[in-house]
Amino acid sequence: MKFSGFDVIVFEGAARRPVYLWVKDGRAELRDASHLWGLTTKEVAEVIRREVGEPLARVACIGPAGERLVRFANVIFDNRYAAGRGGLGAVMGSKKLKAVAVRGTRRPFEFHDPRRLAEISRWYAENWRKYPGAVSRSTYGTPELVTPLSRDGTLPTLNFRGGSFEGADAISGEALNRTILIGREGCFACPLRCKAVVKARPPYETDPAYGGPEYETIASFGSLCGVSDLDAIAYANQICNAYGVDTISAGVVIAFAMELFERGIITERDTDGVELRFGNAEAMVRMLLKIVSREGFGNVLAEGVRRAAEAIGRGAERFAMHVKGREVPMHEPRSKPGVGLQYALSPIGADHLQAPHDPVYTRDREDLKTLGIGRAVDRAD
Repeated sequence: MKFSGFDVIVFEGAARRPVYLWVKDGRAELRDASHLWGLTTKEVAEVIRREVGEPLARVACIGPAGERLVRFANVIFDNRYAAGRGGLGAVMGSKKLKAVAVRGTRRPFEFHDPRRLAEISRWYAENWRKYPGAVSRSTYGTPELVTPLSRDGTLPTLNFRGGSFEGADAISGEALNRTILIGREGCFACPLRCKAVVKARPPYETDPAYGGPEYETIASFGSLCGVSDLDAIAYANQICNAYGVDTISAGVVIAFAMELFERGIITERDTDGVELRFGNAEAMVRMLLKIVSREGFGNVLAEGVRRAAEAIGRGAERFAMHVKGREVPMHEPRSKPGVGLQYALSPIGADHLQAPHDPVYTRDREDLKTLGIGRAVDRAD
């Protein structure tokens, strides 16, 4: 967007009919999007690029879940990048704003010292591999966290009933690389290229255009739901990207329903015949499709875990894992008490990006001395 001449775009009010915004080199135009309503995110991007005649246009859009105002609908960029949390997709859906498409060819600003900037960039590109953590992240992506977190008792499991998952090795970064990985890509200007591109196997075959699951997605649809089928997890990730919903909240609300089912609070009469037991990958996928379509019991879960618990009643609130209505991310606050404190204090509820995680403070680091921390601390303190 910066290259197209804009720093910020503000949308006020709501359109009478579906629209999308086309932005190019300082000009912005609202266009009819009635023909895009109901399409998946990939379909929307393909149609818009053809219409504007710009194959390199970048598209941020909502899927059918945002149109249906699923509470945790998100905004998807180029099929597989997400503004994931907080329900921004539902906000766009309420405004009948299907997409924002941008193509910029302008140089947005002049650098103060372009030669020095080039030197620093070159140094980083040549030296980042010297940091062991970067090499591991480039090789396995964020799924590298699955096995060590499970070993340390920090991997959310069975709706947060535990922190270690017996099927962790089957859904780890190493397992992903061995089985369904077909390539890697990265964010703009980042040399690590840690994002997985996968092709899952039948019956959960996936389209590589939707990328692959990150750690949060693997944990929320995997260990949290007791599912050790990596193909099913990758397929759930594709559903979320295609329909436009947050993978964290979607996994949490399904795991919540699974616990209610196993405790007898809900039955197959409530779940439209879906046997929502921990470890049932098929049931997880079926319920996710119901959520993004607001069909049957999925319509209840599409309201998010707090509202769903209130609607179900019968003590369901005890098993709804949220803070201030936002579903808890895949970081166990009982083993990361600092993160738990942040969940409680944040005005937006449970958000794992609001504060450094506790293990950061267990290593001697020069940058922590600016915070008055001169030595590593014991995580148990």
